[in-house]
Amino acid sequence: MFILAFDGRHKVLKTTIVGVLSSDLLGALDQAVVGFTALHGPNHGLIDLTQLDAIAVPISRLASRGRQPQVSPGWERVIVAPRTDLREWSSIFCEFQSMAGHRPPFVVSSMEEAYRVLSLTDPVFEPV
Repeated sequence: MFILAFDGRHKVLKTTIVGVLSSDLLGALDQAVVGFTALHGPNHGLIDLTQLDAIAVPISRLASRGRQPQVSPGWERVIVAPRTDLREWSSIFCEFQSMAGHRPPFVVSSMEEAYRVLSLTDPVFEPV
């Protein structure tokens, strides 16, 4: 499951992934983000993995996804990955992004770090 929320003042779309991240969920998430961005314009992306229990995405799917450009080019993306396994998975995604010539997202360990990277002060995330 994923939850989308938007802070309009800072133009940040926050995605919280809960439970298990599967290839199907990743595809649905991509569709939701593309749809939101088509309606509301480009935005920064904040991907919250703090409630993620496990990842069930094959490396081939991760590589395929990593080769795709970001939905909002030129806008920042930050992945909050509090555990070592999540940071490693996120780093692999970043490598695929770099190899494809795309600017990879930042990977941080806490929401506080993410807020600093995005220069967020008192964000208000409204459900999408």
